[in-house]
Amino acid sequence: MKPAKIRVLMGVYGVVACDGRVLRAAKALAETCDLILMGRASHMRCEELPFDVRHVQVPGFWGFKPARLLWFWIAWVWQAIRTRPEAIYACDFLMLLPGWLASRILRAKLVYDAHELIVPDQGRFRCLDHRIFYSIERLLVRRADLVIAANDARAAIMQTHYGLQRRPTAIYNIPPCLPEMQEDSAERKERLPPASGRIRLLYQGTMHLVREIDLFIRVLPYLGEQYELVMVGDGSHLDRLKEIAREEQVTSRVTFLGRVPNQDLPGVTRQCSIGIISYSFANPNQRHCAPNKVYEYAQAGIPVVATGQDTLRALVGDSGIGVVLSRGDTVDETLEKYADGIRYVAQHREQCIACIPEFLKNNNRDVEKARLKKCFEELLYGE
Repeated sequence: MKPAKIRVLMGVYGVVACDGRVLRAAKALAETCDLILMGRASHMRCEELPFDVRHVQVPGFWGFKPARLLWFWIAWVWQAIRTRPEAIYACDFLMLLPGWLASRILRAKLVYDAHELIVPDQGRFRCLDHRIFYSIERLLVRRADLVIAANDARAAIMQTHYGLQRRPTAIYNIPPCLPEMQEDSAERKERLPPASGRIRLLYQGTMHLVREIDLFIRVLPYLGEQYELVMVGDGSHLDRLKEIAREEQVTSRVTFLGRVPNQDLPGVTRQCSIGIISYSFANPNQRHCAPNKVYEYAQAGIPVVATGQDTLRALVGDSGIGVVLSRGDTVDETLEKYADGIRYVAQHREQCIACIPEFLKNNNRDVEKARLKKCFEELLYGE
């Protein structure tokens, strides 16, 4: 006979309010488990949630990132010892080591949700951090009781590369359907005023040049003055992107909103015309991307322009909800092709929007939610 509630401790080294994937997984599991989610403290407000959220105040340590991470790990493992969960849910590679340690101390089940694919490209490492966390994943991934990957391509690569007996379970990062359109709050209107007839491009994600998002700033001079760009998110290259906007003399047409709480993203998205999905081909994680934004854009009713990875060709190009952008042999040729693709979507916007209902029918959050709960219950109850 299964117990009514099993206690689960979920950990993420990030801001809970801004991590939609973590929140979706937590909400699904909280329907049958006594779940505690622990992340870093932040000024960002969080929506009302059906589970316990706890925050760790991480000291500055004079900007020394390893010390901040170690502080969080210690606090998180101590929380695990105090609450004694039956299952540990480690979100992303940053939490695999403390998750494994806590699971061994408590003899708890270990779930590893690999948000990223950190397998090196032909043995090449992007930086020292990459080498360290890859070594940790390589050592510990086989010791997890359940491994989750963000799509089937990543699951297959992880199984082959790490020699896993069982392929990781692929759970696609599809958000639940958005509620009906409601009047925007004064706060949202202040954050992003109405477009006033302009064609507003939207990028949501990490502000990092590895994703080549600078190209969407550089493409603005190739487009008419009616085009503008909104960038939502934070990252190590945010200041550089602002500098690029100044260099291209398009600062009046680029708005940097910074981080936006997860519950406010739909309101921002609906105020835009076209959503941007941008990845490079620099490493396996980028080439086998698993974006949740394509679903969020579609649910908000806006078409998409996307870079040419195979997963994006299948999601965007084949479904008709937008256009996969072509690249040229030079940066100038690439920018011209990007401008052509963006103009095409702007001109055929209604045609793309008409394809969205079928796309959403074929990409349903309820299916992914049921798969996550099923594999978790099989792990805990042996069913």
